[in-house]
Amino acid sequence: MSEPKKVGRRTFLNYAIAVVATGVIVGAATYFAVPKGEVTVTAPGTTVTKTVTTTVTGTQTTTSPTTSLTTTTSSLKPGEITFWFPSKGPPWRQGLERVANEFMQEHPGVKINLQEWSWDSFREKVKTIFTMGGPGPDLIWSKPSMSIMYKDMKYGIIPLDDLIQRDFTPLNKYFPEYVMNAWKLDSDNIWGLPIGAGVAVFEYNSRLFEDAGISPNITYWDEVEEIVKTLTIPEKNQYGCVFSPREACFEQIPTRMYQQYIGLVEGTENWVNYRDSLKKAITFDVPGTVKILEDYYAWGKYAPEGPKGCVGLSNDDQATLMAKGNVGMMLAGWSDNANLVLPKNPAMEGVLKFMVLPRERKGRGGVQVSAKGFNITKQAVERGVVDICWEFIKACSDREAEIAPPAFLVPFRLDVKITPEIRALFGGLSGQAIDIYREYGAFADPTFPLLVDWVTFMAEEMEAMLLGKKTAAEAVHNAAERLKKEMSA
Repeated sequence: MSEPKKVGRRTFLNYAIAVVATGVIVGAATYFAVPKGEVTVTAPGTTVTKTVTTTVTGTQTTTSPTTSLTTTTSSLKPGEITFWFPSKGPPWRQGLERVANEFMQEHPGVKINLQEWSWDSFREKVKTIFTMGGPGPDLIWSKPSMSIMYKDMKYGIIPLDDLIQRDFTPLNKYFPEYVMNAWKLDSDNIWGLPIGAGVAVFEYNSRLFEDAGISPNITYWDEVEEIVKTLTIPEKNQYGCVFSPREACFEQIPTRMYQQYIGLVEGTENWVNYRDSLKKAITFDVPGTVKILEDYYAWGKYAPEGPKGCVGLSNDDQATLMAKGNVGMMLAGWSDNANLVLPKNPAMEGVLKFMVLPRERKGRGGVQVSAKGFNITKQAVERGVVDICWEFIKACSDREAEIAPPAFLVPFRLDVKITPEIRALFGGLSGQAIDIYREYGAFADPTFPLLVDWVTFMAEEMEAMLLGKKTAAEAVHNAAERLKKEMSA
């Protein structure tokens, strides 16, 4: 994949932070070909009552939807699908429920069971079912770094080329090229339809920035330390920053590596194409990666309990600290993490905002985008409900600009204008930050089969460094050796 292209001001403002690229992706043959049907709604007053109760822990429960329908004609055959998705907070769940309600109203006899899971439980359950078989989902909402494993599992997911070519041609009219490249999952097929992007950002306390006379537009990474130092006033119980090492290894650290042309393994400097990567040499054990960890150690000196205090912090932990109002910046996280922050302290709503990530003085621009999307499973093929899954996917995609922003997810669709009302739903992600994204361009999160292992190794080694047990160079080298061993296993 080539370096991300910059986007013109007019196009960017129309489509928020999506990146317009060119080229139609043509896939190979897939498992199926579903004939296109027309849906006619003849009873606008038809109502649907649907209740979905979920728990986002290891145990998931869902109450089946109930419908009350009048005369409606649909081309879809009656059937039932189960849709699994990891939790992104109430706004995302409510948006999906709303689309499901209306979809069932338009298609009598169709039933959609929404099942929400915690991220950890989702990964565990999906991996087990896709490996061993058994009743599971017909449709899932995942991301490339996870789905790249699912496509090779016995009971995993199927390619969507035929359906995408049928309903989304020309492809570059609907989705950015870099996102669709990510959903090729190192193959010649397209395995997912993107919806709802998280963007790697810094979160900051605008009130503390204003009090200190600091602009939130940080241009370069080497400016961060002086800013968090200025924000730190221990006698006022005020501190410059906080961060979760694990979250940083998922988002901000890969972004900065990408800006320096550093890939995890040989030939992956564009952060998407990892074909045959398990057979290639490790390439991130370099001074550029070491400098990134050294900077986190330096920034950690201005955290509430110093570098050691950041060890073991979860996404929720760092959000809790930011919600107290006495920390200047959160140096790890996605734009869609805000649903963890704002409810914790309503008084901070409008105070906590998003900031575009800095860039390197030498290197390329670009920010990491989590290219989440829908996958259809082999179970759906066996049950004969692929057409229901696909029509529901399209319904969600068509409503992306409505259901994604309230959950702080950025719409991918390029053919839908982002109105001021929709832009307002982004909350703290200001128009000024969006304009900076326009200049940066974007790239999708890695589709590396062992990405979660790499994040685990890097985070553990990084925490050892924060505890003073290792140097940054030792931490990076040890993470590289651990990944090498895992790749050769």
